[in-house]
Amino acid sequence: MDESLKIRRLRDGDVSGVLCVINEAARAYKKVLPPHVYREPQMTLQEFLEEARRIRFYLVEEKGNIIGVMGYEYVKDVALIRHAYIKPEYQRRGIGSRLLHYLEVLIESENRTSRLIIGTYTNAYWAVNFYRKHGYDPLLNHDATLRNYYGIPDVQRENSIALEKRIR
Repeated sequence: MDESLKIRRLRDGDVSGVLCVINEAARAYKKVLPPHVYREPQMTLQEFLEEARRIRFYLVEEKGNIIGVMGYEYVKDVALIRHAYIKPEYQRRGIGSRLLHYLEVLIESENRTSRLIIGTYTNAYWAVNFYRKHGYDPLLNHDATLRNYYGIPDVQRENSIALEKRIR
């Protein structure tokens, strides 16, 4: 990763920049989701603020500009990796890999779980491939996993997959 890139924890003044990253990157879903599932914006300000109460968000910035975001939260006996987005023009440069690894190391150092779970849209093949490349395996019981750990609408759950990685 370029030396001009910095990973840090989300601060209050970062919210609008993070929302721009999320909503810009999420437009890729339009080509793979049924119209009744896809929505724009992917996340509203109110939704993000609600998520930020639970999720520890980290971002990647280049020269003060936010170019990526990812978070995690503990739910029951697992850590969920949440809202992983890199601005489209910065994708395929290893930035998402670096941010994911950063979060995995943090979670491992906190010693609260050995299970990491990621949920993503089933048809978002680029995301599924990214997570598989990083050692996450699709769960056979993904529907039960999504019901158990995620508070998401049925329409989102029905179009999603869960992947897991063991650490330690």
